[in-house]
Amino acid sequence: MTHSDEREAAFERFVATHHERAVRFAWRLSGAGNGVAEELAQEAFVVAYDKLLSLRDPAALEGWFFRILARRAANHRRWSAVRTRFARSFVPEPSPAPNPPEPALRARIAAAMDQLSEAQREVFVLVYLEGFTLDQTAEMLGKAPGTVRTHLHRALGTLRSELAEVMAELD
Repeated sequence: MTHSDEREAAFERFVATHHERAVRFAWRLSGAGNGVAEELAQEAFVVAYDKLLSLRDPAALEGWFFRILARRAANHRRWSAVRTRFARSFVPEPSPAPNPPEPALRARIAAAMDQLSEAQREVFVLVYLEGFTLDQTAEMLGKAPGTVRTHLHRALGTLRSELAEVMAELD
């Protein structure tokens, strides 16, 4: 088995073991539906596979992949806002179809997450929801650990502020 074949086999194992986590990560970062999150994860796997031979340290595969996925999710989120604004400028907004309301708590948390900057959201999701360490998160995002700590601190402050009423209700 050649070195290239070994990397491809390792990548296949990586995809099999990390697919579900990648979709969940994309969903949390992009704020989009499950179908979009699945597409973002698949696109990131394809990009990673295409550039697999450029990966210098195969042990860094996880961080490298999630950095690719974080960029794709951030781009989707940014362009989604642009597409929405563009579409509204040309088409009158239709009256909303009756949908069953989401649970109030879920809506409040989503609204609070929307108050975070892109960097704060990425760091919060990686550390608190995906369980990466601060150092791993810094490496994945290509940022200094101090910057990651600052983003996390600000994210937590914003979430505490936005969810203060919810926390008071739970006490």
